[in-house]
Amino acid sequence: MPKPSKSKTAVYELSEKGYVKVGEDTSAASASINPYQQDGQINTDSAKMLFLRGNPFMYNSKTAAYPITSVEEYLIKVRKQEMAFGDVLRNPEFTRRKRRKLIKQAFQTWDKQYNTQKKTVFTENEKTVDVIGDVNFMKIPLGVKLLIIFLFALMIFIISTDSFLWEKIAQHNFGFRIYNLLIGIFEGAAWLKIVGNLTVYLLILFIFYAAIYTMISTDYVKEYKMAQNYLKKSEKTISRQYKKKFQKARKYYLSYVNSKKPFIAPMDIKAVEEGQVNIATFDRVRQVTVDRAYKLKKSRPIYVGIKNIFLFLSIGGSATVIGYALFKMILSVF
Repeated sequence: MPKPSKSKTAVYELSEKGYVKVGEDTSAASASINPYQQDGQINTDSAKMLFLRGNPFMYNSKTAAYPITSVEEYLIKVRKQEMAFGDVLRNPEFTRRKRRKLIKQAFQTWDKQYNTQKKTVFTENEKTVDVIGDVNFMKIPLGVKLLIIFLFALMIFIISTDSFLWEKIAQHNFGFRIYNLLIGIFEGAAWLKIVGNLTVYLLILFIFYAAIYTMISTDYVKEYKMAQNYLKKSEKTISRQYKKKFQKARKYYLSYVNSKKPFIAPMDIKAVEEGQVNIATFDRVRQVTVDRAYKLKKSRPIYVGIKNIFLFLSIGGSATVIGYALFKMILSVF
């Protein structure tokens, strides 16, 4: 087994321009100092330690619970203990071969974690297509809309016997006979006039309800398509950006070990942290889409029930008035 060599350890300080080398230290003790030790005591902040066991490629400076300046602050497993990635990288007690192995293992672990999380979120997104499958229930067929408009116009015509249109029709012999028959029918069956007026109000309400009903469906489908387009583009962007950052960081640290350089600047966390389009944002957009779809589907019985009640009463009332009037007119002929 080769003896570990005493290599020089560079000392860096973070400035406005990034990490700046301020000196070197050749002592083995200084190279193995854990940044989570204070006055010889290990920092046991369990929350922060748990945070540092995370993945630097999932770090987001805007939402992170703890501020991080470098990839090297994250903890990795070294046998049965944990060490900061930077300690492993610069520890002269480890041979070059050992450090290279630990670096590869650390990046492999981070890569697996990231891709597992990404796959989970992306798979959940595919399920939204199944969730949205029944959104068409919000659409009222064109034939039904035309029927309601026709019945509304016909009912207005029938019950408005004092209208200007009836005055014009009554100027002709045949029109005058129909007009008188209709007046007689309404006088002989006062309830028919009431049913006619109620039916007109129902038809008006149904027309307004159909407009709102369609508007909800159209608005939802529009926003859903926009969300899906965003998610599709984001999925490609996230994968592309991560791959680029991961390869750059891995190559950066492996090249340091392989080239026998005496020192290397810690990689700034900004070089690997998530961008504006990230897994967390992707998942929030997906979740909002799914939640809205769920609420819409959950309210389906209410929407459909109200629609069917309006449709049944409107058609029933119109059929009663028109049918009864035609029946009386036919009887009057014989």
